Amino acid sequence: MLAEIGFRYAVYFPDEGSVDLDLSDVAGGMTLRWLDILAVQWGPTISVEGGGSVTLAPPGEGPWVALLESSE
Repeated sequence: MLAEIGFRYAVYFPDEGSVDLDLSDVAGGMTLRWLDILAVQWGPTISVEGGGSVTLAPPGEGPWVALLESSE
């Protein structure tokens, strides 16, 4: 995982699984986008609220990257 705490987070998923990401340092909302590495294609943008934790799990099989960025 790479992070600019409170502003930007990138999480790599080599295969299935999930991770709980602590967003307690985030004030306001964030946007979540999934990158399908094999298809080299971005999925839709999803809104996520900061201030707590969020569980991330890739939307399909294979390697994915989750990119969360502050929408403020």
